[in-house]
Amino acid sequence: MTPLSALKVRKSVFLILLAGFALTWMPGCENSIETINTLTRNPSFPTLSRNDTEIRYTDSARLKIVVYAPRLERYTNTDKPYIEFPKGIHVDFYNDSAQIESTITAKYARYDEKEKIWTARNDVVARSIIKNEQLNTEEIFWDENKKIIYSLKFTRIMTSDGIFYGDGGFEADQEFTRWKLKKTRGSVNVKDEE
Repeated sequence: MTPLSALKVRKSVFLILLAGFALTWMPGCENSIETINTLTRNPSFPTLSRNDTEIRYTDSARLKIVVYAPRLERYTNTDKPYIEFPKGIHVDFYNDSAQIESTITAKYARYDEKEKIWTARNDVVARSIIKNEQLNTEEIFWDENKKIIYSLKFTRIMTSDGIFYGDGGFEADQEFTRWKLKKTRGSVNVKDEE
């Protein structure tokens, strides 16, 4: 054996002994049942999390709503379970002919399962494709039990009749066929009569 190879062998043996010594003195990764139960019951941790999620809602075998989310987290270890969409949401609403009639997008959303209230925040845009209308606000609520959509934040609605502003928000039925702005102002398009 050459002096160089003997040095390599000694160096290897030294590294193996050093690694073995370090492993015996390092605290181990040990998961007790108590630690696992504490972590899984913690309400600040989701009980379910998914990336790139698509949720489909149907009624009488007809597609009604499709929800797309880059991230979904469900929290059930709390008195008020909820689903959170921390990276935003895109929702398509379909008519009976299976065509998209409206959409909602937001950079954050949350669904309170017991109260059945959806909350969307941060750059909320709701569009009616059929009516060519658009709503912009920073926060919107959909109360499934009361069947209303509302906001307490500044809201802008663009229609073929003009642009309308609600400094105090708005309220509408869940189909958005009837709506009213609070503390309104705006501009109206007037058609020339010939």
